[in-house]
Amino acid sequence: MRKRTYVAIHVDNGSSVKAWLPDFPGLTLPGDRLSDTITLMPLLLERQVKEMTGRGETLPEPTAPDLWAVHAEYPEALVGFVEVETGDG
Repeated sequence: MRKRTYVAIHVDNGSSVKAWLPDFPGLTLPGDRLSDTITLMPLLLERQVKEMTGRGETLPEPTAPDLWAVHAEYPEALVGFVEVETGDG
């Protein structure tokens, strides 16, 4: 079973939190607390991977986002990593 590790970006603006995976455009996770998005992001990614592989779609290769650009736009961002089993060889 192959595993891939993707970058996750979490932004807490004080009243809400938004998280996303740059390698999966449009896949975002809102939350009330940072701990919500950190806990739920692996589950969201796992579901996305299962849906994509179930439809025969190719998963994106993990990339490294331009962290300086992320920091410039979201200086309060927390950058983390999410690992998922992809089922491919």
